[in-house]
Amino acid sequence: MYLPESVRGDLDIRFDELNARHKRERGEALEKNRDYYPAVVQAGLTGEDLEDILDL
Repeated sequence: MYLPESVRGDLDIRFDELNARHKRERGEALEKNRDYYPAVVQAGLTGEDLEDILDL
């Protein structure tokens, strides 16, 4: 999927923030393709909170 560079940058920064939190709380990293991107799409489609979807 094509995303403008600015959107891609924002997604990457948000991933880094959530990944750091996930590591602190669970001791393991999120996987971007397995965990993060599907959660972003789900949040966009359903209006659910991204952090709730990721259990953060």
